[in-house]
Amino acid sequence: MEGAVQGELHPHKGTIAQDIEHYNHKYLIVDDTLDSIKPIDWAIFVPRGIRSYYAKPYYVRGVLRNVVIVCSKKTSMFKDKLFDSYDEMLKPFMDIAWTWRRRDFGKM
Repeated sequence: MEGAVQGELHPHKGTIAQDIEHYNHKYLIVDDTLDSIKPIDWAIFVPRGIRSYYAKPYYVRGVLRNVVIVCSKKTSMFKDKLFDSYDEMLKPFMDIAWTWRRRDFGKM
């Protein structure tokens, strides 16, 4: 995502991860961020021109550890897709996230 910094923090309640856990979603799709009422969408995605996204949670031993978000500057890009097909593509990202989390955890 243009202008995004890895590990960037935002002081907004109601994160994507919280929505996924609260509603027990297997994934989350936003077809048009301009129609969203979520502050997180307006704070992070709209200013960068992101119009739709697909968010996939990843759990380790039953605990949500990461959410990978695939973004598009076009609306409704993830509507009616076969989401299991993303799993193979997202695995390398999860491997990187795991390495990144272990590195940062070791600094504490």
